Amino acid sequence: MSISQVDLRQTRLPIQPQIISALMQLTDDSEVGFRDLEKIIKADENISTLILKAANSPLYSRGKEIRSIQIAISLLGFRVIRTLATVASSQGMFQSGNYARFRKYVSEHAVITGVIARSIAVKLKLKNLEEDAFVGGLLHDLGKVIMNSLDRSHYIEVIHLVERGVPFSQAEKQIFGFSHRDIGEKAAMTWNLPQIYRWILSTHGLDALTPPEGMDESSRALVQIVACANYLARLYGYGAPLSGIEHEISKFFDALGMDSDTRSFYLSEFRENIPKDEFYNFFITIL
Repeated sequence: MSISQVDLRQTRLPIQPQIISALMQLTDDSEVGFRDLEKIIKADENISTLILKAANSPLYSRGKEIRSIQIAISLLGFRVIRTLATVASSQGMFQSGNYARFRKYVSEHAVITGVIARSIAVKLKLKNLEEDAFVGGLLHDLGKVIMNSLDRSHYIEVIHLVERGVPFSQAEKQIFGFSHRDIGEKAAMTWNLPQIYRWILSTHGLDALTPPEGMDESSRALVQIVACANYLARLYGYGAPLSGIEHEISKFFDALGMDSDTRSFYLSEFRENIPKDEFYNFFITIL
């Protein structure tokens, strides 16, 4: 199969790309952005339900019941609500590969990557990147979901190879003729996602250490945060194992300017606390 033969507009996918694209293009620097966010959410009952459920959860609740989307946006903020709406629009991707190994190598790995990426942004005091880091981590392997949707039986063959030690991208090219990064980049272009997500979907390995020409400092930090979280998730046992992964992770620690305490935190303490992490447990329940 050639990637040029894949028509994503005609492929039945377990996500809502039009809604995800619309959400990702919204900005919080104008009243129009707030109104459009509210309009998108209200147009989809599932998204509205998840937003209100989240707003009234222990993780986000401000001590009083929230009954409307407008109030939820005003209390929790534009970026948090946009993240929750994106998660709601992506729920199907975590249910599409309903077999144990897909959940282990793709679904669980994606959630953990998002949680770690958000935590890194918090630790580095990059508040403006916290929500984007979570969404970027959550969606970075979207290409794997698309490939599994295209041909589940062949993607099971990919996972067989991965379990024998073949890297995902190499196994995918052997079976499909292209990798999840290739189809992820094509999806980002087809759905007109912002450039940053095109980079994240196609650049979440060591190539993130050498950003392409034209990438601004904030985008570079976001891409490297997601890539670092991707490797840490695998180190923690969520995703395909990789020998010598600590060496790769140290390169991202250097690139992100992490101090020794922060490095130690992610190599030991955070790994042990993930099962008890409030943010992680909340999203596991809704996904």
